[in-house]
Amino acid sequence: MAEKDSSLLKQMKTLKDTQDDIQGMSTWCLSKGLSIAPKIISTWSRAFKEAEKGSHRVSLFYLANDIVQHAKRRKIKEFVEGWNKVLVFAMPLVRTDPEVCRKVKRVLNIWKEREIYEANFIRSLEDIIDQKSESEPIDFEESVKTYRFSEFATQCAKVVSSSERTERAKKAFEATKLNFSKVLEMREKFKEYKPGDPRITEFYASVSALREYCSSLKSEREDKLRMIRIAEIGNYFYSRTRREAKVVTKAYKNFENRLKDIHEKVMECEGTLPSPVPSPEPNAPSPVDSEPEEVPVKSVIASKFGGNGMLSSVVSVVQKEPYSSRRSV
Repeated sequence: MAEKDSSLLKQMKTLKDTQDDIQGMSTWCLSKGLSIAPKIISTWSRAFKEAEKGSHRVSLFYLANDIVQHAKRRKIKEFVEGWNKVLVFAMPLVRTDPEVCRKVKRVLNIWKEREIYEANFIRSLEDIIDQKSESEPIDFEESVKTYRFSEFATQCAKVVSSSERTERAKKAFEATKLNFSKVLEMREKFKEYKPGDPRITEFYASVSALREYCSSLKSEREDKLRMIRIAEIGNYFYSRTRREAKVVTKAYKNFENRLKDIHEKVMECEGTLPSPVPSPEPNAPSPVDSEPEEVPVKSVIASKFGGNGMLSSVVSVVQKEPYSSRRSV
């Protein structure tokens, strides 16, 4: 199964922007039945995320368009509803390329005209592409220079904390059991209450709980928007790093191939090279240090002064001559 998944991912990563290639892949996906529809959609999502070029994302989006439209006509809801879940996460990846945005929006307009998806859902996808939010557009090239994963981890912790706070505020508000949908009716009854009535105190407590709940929701929303912003920067950072790593890996592989070629050439020339100095036999005795022979001093002097006769005269002179005279020489 893993080999099939890998093969499917490879096919999607090498998908060409041609009608034959896209329709052929679409027909193959639809013919495999509903059992592997989730696997096809998840593989498409991964290929869309890992695509290195915007043009390849366009090809993958055209593939999704072909599959979804045919599935809609055949009433195969597994493909239509399945892609509905991953499109939300795919839209932020097309923001950086205006040409890709234009082509994707054209497909979204076709879906709207043919009622492939509901108009509200398509509008939400367009808003994601246009990034219609309170946050400023992201300058990815500048943002990646200061990106740190620890910042994303810290922001995730803030989101968890704000979500827990919102949940507590929600439970506190629900505990008041006050129905704010009937505001006009409550206003009329409020006039009948006298000062000090416990229902007045209960009403103000409910209003306070509602305000706390709204404040928590606002804070949670801001934290999540910040987290999404950092996540998009991180996605751009790691995508670019992955491309750079692939370049370095390719360079090392080329270097490895060059070394292999050189090694093969050296091995071919090995027979023509001169033989090295032969090693001694395994049973050959090891060399032993010999002690130097003692040479008599007289023989050394004799060799310097030309025989024993001259040696005797030199020795006699040395013995007869006083020390003082020898010192002055």
